[in-house]
Amino acid sequence: MRNKVIIILLFFSVFVLTSCQKNPERNLYISFQKEFKRVEIYDKNIPDNYQIIDFKNYAELFDQVIYDESLTGSYLPLIWDDNTYDSYGIAAYVGDPRYENDGAQEAVTVIASVLSATQIDLDKRTLDRNYVSELISFYSETEKVVLNNPAGSSKTTSMWYMLYPAILFTQVSILYPEELTLRAAALENIESWYQAYLVMYNDGNPDFDVTGFDFTTMQSYKNGIWKEPDCAVGISLLLYYGYKLCAKEEYLEAALGAMDYQDSFFGSPMYEAIYYFAPTLAAYYNSKYGKNYQIGKILNEIFDGNSIPRGGWGSIVGKWGNYNVTGLMGSITDGGGYAFAMNTFLAAYAISSLPKYDARYASSIGKWILNLASNSRYFFPEYSDSNNQSAPLNQKAMSFIQETNGVVPYEGIRKSSNSKTPWFGGDPTAYGWAETDFSLYSGAHIGLLASIFEETDIEAILKIDLNKSDFFK
Repeated sequence: MRNKVIIILLFFSVFVLTSCQKNPERNLYISFQKEFKRVEIYDKNIPDNYQIIDFKNYAELFDQVIYDESLTGSYLPLIWDDNTYDSYGIAAYVGDPRYENDGAQEAVTVIASVLSATQIDLDKRTLDRNYVSELISFYSETEKVVLNNPAGSSKTTSMWYMLYPAILFTQVSILYPEELTLRAAALENIESWYQAYLVMYNDGNPDFDVTGFDFTTMQSYKNGIWKEPDCAVGISLLLYYGYKLCAKEEYLEAALGAMDYQDSFFGSPMYEAIYYFAPTLAAYYNSKYGKNYQIGKILNEIFDGNSIPRGGWGSIVGKWGNYNVTGLMGSITDGGGYAFAMNTFLAAYAISSLPKYDARYASSIGKWILNLASNSRYFFPEYSDSNNQSAPLNQKAMSFIQETNGVVPYEGIRKSSNSKTPWFGGDPTAYGWAETDFSLYSGAHIGLLASIFEETDIEAILKIDLNKSDFFK
């Protein structure tokens, strides 16, 4: 059983401040702590209407709902047998037209759901079916790389949709070392990304400021619309996993080389979610290999909303109507603000282990996770006014809530839409992608958030597990 490293974060509570006043020597702890800008402007350490829901229970119920093939009702079941790829599929949304379309299922839903369940101690290998081994359907024997869709190709897939599935796939492989076929595919995928790194490193003239990488031609490409320079972090993370798994020194050298590029990048490179892994990874490299990567700079780039490739991408601060949304992740500018469930759950998971390698940010990370954990309940329909939700516009969606106890979250929360502030929904109904805004890919990440913290017997004091998202051990 892995040893747990637990940190109790006091968020500069009255108790701590009073103790420091009584004993000036304890001010050393406060002066040692460093805040990053977006957390400094929180008006309160503990959010209004503070409430921590049982995310683990939500994650367990979500797992039951999406993996139960016998369910009947509105939009049920949510899983199907993919006979084309000898696997199974779960669509991105409830009421998604891609349901039962073999090969169209996404790794960011399916693999994430396995990782999420495993992190809350659910084994996805049962007597009836091994859902872990079937994830091999996302590995392309032709391209020797993990793809976001079994029927997909790297030719048309951007960097984060390549790298994030590969990270999920590798973490699942580490948690299930007995699955030898999965492990072999994970290592082949890492080798493929090492070869891609060599191409992009270009004999000491690195260029990771690209849209994607075509593994059929072994060339990066730019589509002229957007670029994803934070891919260097994803490549570095994968290559370091490879180094830890098979001790190839060239992987370590390349992992550090990719992070060197990221550290020297001018401005924030954050595109979607890959950059969430940067703070812990950089802090680990600093502590293990004597690097001097700028942790505070990385955190500010993640939270501030000053991304170069995706302006406004950051962390929300404030209240929308009667709802405190401080700490949630998404866009701080789109329509005045747009928080996304998946990004929120994943960011907390990926950054939670940072204080293990750089304790200076423990208090700020704790304050952020406290706000995030409390305010994330609003992604679930039970915790907001139905007049501000998209589901009541569709009777089948309302029936789905009742049949599944509301365990599938909305994709996002907009500051304002449909003449309401805020608006709980997402992009699917707005753009015709699906019949509801209930997000299965977001729900597939609930267990990641649930796995990293527990409440204590003191209100607003959380225990944060610094090991859960740390695969460097």
